[in-house]
Amino acid sequence: FGAVRKEQHFENHIEVRKDLGGKTTSSHFLRFDEPAEGLDKRRVAVAFELDYLPDVQGFDAGKPLHTQLKIAPATAGRVAVFFPAEKETSGLRFHLHAPFVPELSRASIKETPANHPLFQQLATLTAASLHKIRDLGLLTVEFLGVLPNLQDAIAPRYQCICLAVIEEMKNQRLTPTTVKTHAPARYLLRAKAALKELLSEEDIQFLADDDDAPRQWAVSAPQKNSNADRFLDALEITAWGTEKFVAILSEKAYAKSRNVRPRRQFSNHPDPQFMRWIGSKSGDWHQLLYAHLFSEFIISPERRRGQLLSQLRQLPIVRLSDGGYNVGGLCFFPSEGVEHDDKLPRVDPDVFTSGKSANQQENARKFLQQIGVREV
Repeated sequence: FGAVRKEQHFENHIEVRKDLGGKTTSSHFLRFDEPAEGLDKRRVAVAFELDYLPDVQGFDAGKPLHTQLKIAPATAGRVAVFFPAEKETSGLRFHLHAPFVPELSRASIKETPANHPLFQQLATLTAASLHKIRDLGLLTVEFLGVLPNLQDAIAPRYQCICLAVIEEMKNQRLTPTTVKTHAPARYLLRAKAALKELLSEEDIQFLADDDDAPRQWAVSAPQKNSNADRFLDALEITAWGTEKFVAILSEKAYAKSRNVRPRRQFSNHPDPQFMRWIGSKSGDWHQLLYAHLFSEFIISPERRRGQLLSQLRQLPIVRLSDGGYNVGGLCFFPSEGVEHDDKLPRVDPDVFTSGKSANQQENARKFLQQIGVREV
């Protein structure tokens, strides 16, 4: 003896309870559905499996959904036509339902033009569901691993769903950022964690200014080559590494000449906006900057290292003890009892002595030596 009961907690959240031989189990789903176009009283639906967060034992309707449950990948996405099509394989990590024309065995979906509009409607519905998932607080980097990516073995007729999801994420405010907001993927930037730690959201908006929309850091997948990481690859988010950072510094560090012609020309006068930006940073931040740049030199091929150093040696990015800045070749390390000297400008000692990381302090000092800072 057994019973199955469906309980709808709110518009999209459904719990299915099974009572079998005195044992009760429950499964939670996030379901989105709408009328099937051109088919009276029929509906299409997309359902995502939900799983409890760690330390959550049961669902409490009085608490927000995202504090109790997360969207989890289905072991195998099922396809249903009022009943499960047992032999139908979509390759997706969530479930689909539509009034498809099935094969005579009812175990799979028939290959017929009559079904094509239903696949397209499911693609549109899946893309639209992302907005509600975001509003529920469930569109996280972990959820990206549930979405289809271009490396998944998706059956050809279901690939329109993958493409619709990717297109929606690229152009709508849906892709997670490092500051727990969402933005169109086409306005985001990807970088190593060290560069994201160095440059805040305000910093990247200043450095990578864009006429269309402010740039932001995209969230990173916890694990390389995971489904979440492959989905982020599919979004074609602009890579913004140290080479790009140095190139931007080279542009920002010098003001444009007033006699600028169509192609860019720069004078040798520091850009006031850039100097105000870098001057607002602490000694700790400068140490992190120098240490990061030095670490990049270690892993760089010799030719690339030389090109980066050549650029950096020309930039007024060395912080002095009087709060000013100059190029490395005109600066000197503090000597015993002398931290300020108008004729021999001394580096601010905080940029290579602050904090508790001896490795970071050492790398910051080595970087300064590489760009020309000397002992007196």
